[in-house]
Amino acid sequence: MVVIIGVCSLLCCSKQDNNLSGTWIGAYSFVPEDSTFRSKFPLNWLVEVSDDELNVTTLKLDGVHPPNRSTSLAYRRTGNHIFINFDKSVDSVEIVSKNHDSIVLKYHGEGDANFVFKKLARGASPKMPTLSGKSFNIFSKNYKDSVSFLTDSVFINISRGRVNANRWTQTAVHKHNFLLLGEQRPPYYVKSIKNDTVTLESFGAGNKYIFLVRLGDKNVSLEGRWEEVGRLVKTDLPPPPGAGKMKLRFGADSCEISYGARRIKRRWRLNSTAEILYFDPINKVNDWDWAWHVDRSGDSLIIDRRILFKDEADDFDSGEKIVFKKKK
Repeated sequence: MVVIIGVCSLLCCSKQDNNLSGTWIGAYSFVPEDSTFRSKFPLNWLVEVSDDELNVTTLKLDGVHPPNRSTSLAYRRTGNHIFINFDKSVDSVEIVSKNHDSIVLKYHGEGDANFVFKKLARGASPKMPTLSGKSFNIFSKNYKDSVSFLTDSVFINISRGRVNANRWTQTAVHKHNFLLLGEQRPPYYVKSIKNDTVTLESFGAGNKYIFLVRLGDKNVSLEGRWEEVGRLVKTDLPPPPGAGKMKLRFGADSCEISYGARRIKRRWRLNSTAEILYFDPINKVNDWDWAWHVDRSGDSLIIDRRILFKDEADDFDSGEKIVFKKKK
């Protein structure tokens, strides 16, 4: 309801000022009493304005709905109040301020929060290139990370020595193209594409522009049987408890991991730079994803388990690298 009512007030402005007509995207919310506060929760709404109707598109991955579901609604303005489908029982929206590229709305049914919308450029945004099977460095004003798009729906983000996996998709609303990364991030607008660099624009609080710079691919084969031959342990940590030698058997798309008496099987995928080995549980019940850093040289394979995630006790206690040799 907040989305729909807020969008209607945009239409009100467009009737008063033709320069504000067009397509708007939700940016962030804030509380006027605290000028430094900007909500970290994205406003995933795209609003297209016409004379007597509005189209609201929700840009979000939630595992239930399509990533770009839309709703069309009629509206009416009475003074500074906007009503959806002419229903005066709905709380109104106040237009707090506006200029050529942004508008601030206050929904009186939502406490003291103000909602900021930004105007999108009139022209079409570039079409996103194929990302599946590719890796990129991520540059922004405050940090540098990297990301690998393992499949057409799963990506891994390598940040500060940790690896996290999530879902992603590309979506378009008419002439505007967006990249959606996970459930908690804002929609990223495709601003420009030049050579191996994709420039994305975020309208939420924080970094405005994000740059994806393509990394070169590296082909490494892991198929076959591997057996542990040693461990490299940090000098300031005690050696891990003896639990038998680890063995790996890589098939085309699955891997059997033997560790002492324990045997588990995972789907596996190596990212395009051949640095991150990602395991996806075949059975999601009582299980988790994980990722290892790998380095292969000839018939030797070194696995760094320190970036194992969702198993932090094992991660921080061991601090080990495991050395394998390929069995013939």
